Amino acid sequence: MDLVNIICPKCDYRKSMERQKVPKGITKKICPNCQLGFLLIEELGEQKQ
Repeated sequence: MDLVNIICPKCDYRKSMERQKVPKGITKKICPNCQLGFLLIEELGEQKQ
């Protein structure tokens, strides 16, 4: 299972999700902790390990 960490840039709230469940493209998310709206942007290309 491949997990992605989503981290709020304001309050550092963190949530792990399966990569397959992360929406494709650009998506706006609202932090459940501080209510900040921020964008999730799909990375292009392969990840380097």
